[in-house]
Amino acid sequence: MIDQEAAKRAFRLTSPDFEDNGPMPERNVYNGMHCHGQNEAPTLHWEHAPDGTQSFALLVNDIDAPVAGGFHHWVVYNIPASVSQLEGNDPYEQGTTSMNTHAYFGPCPPATGEPHHYIFTLYALKTAHIQEKGLTFEGLIQAIGGHVLAATTLVGQYQNVPE
Repeated sequence: MIDQEAAKRAFRLTSPDFEDNGPMPERNVYNGMHCHGQNEAPTLHWEHAPDGTQSFALLVNDIDAPVAGGFHHWVVYNIPASVSQLEGNDPYEQGTTSMNTHAYFGPCPPATGEPHHYIFTLYALKTAHIQEKGLTFEGLIQAIGGHVLAATTLVGQYQNVPE
């Protein structure tokens, strides 16, 4: 049996830009190669972080990309515990994406028409600051090991239709 009151107070990540497991808007899509978006990071909101949270970290991964471990679209950390939203490309510590950039890199899957799933994972951490600069997805996972109080996810979908 699910405790409805506890579920309402659970650590939760949402976006006004798309529903969980719903399509991401064109403004969040990369602008370049064969994609025509605006490469604007979606707005994200979270609530009910666990007691003891000292900072947050966010990872975005395309699990459908044809590369081992997925394609890493955004690595953000050292988000203060007092923050409960990200709007656009906020200036917190930006790690290294799979494109070797230090900023949000929007969806741009192959034009096959197959949907890709973008997993936004927000971690509540019991450490206030991670010293390393430019961490990769894997590097951040290692750096936060042992410091995670809770995690929550939001899934966005995008499919690039052949022209």
